[in-house]
Amino acid sequence: MSVTSGCTLLNVQRLDVLLVRLIFYAGTEWYGFRTLFSPHHLLYQVIKELHIARKKVMYIIKKRQTLQDEKFVQNRDPFGSTL
Repeated sequence: MSVTSGCTLLNVQRLDVLLVRLIFYAGTEWYGFRTLFSPHHLLYQVIKELHIARKKVMYIIKKRQTLQDEKFVQNRDPFGSTL
């Protein structure tokens, strides 16, 4: 296998993965094959994935903060000082 065929195979695999992700992406409607690879649709996907990633990170941060707050409350004595 030559280097160019390896790159082509890799690009085809990436396009296949991208195609599957675009078709089955939650919240994305099917617009037809020719618009699937338009720059606007790809930009929309990137923005949406960044938004979802941000929401996941914020959820994790919020969850950790809640756990820290619960530990802080558990470590307090009745007189209000921390142990």
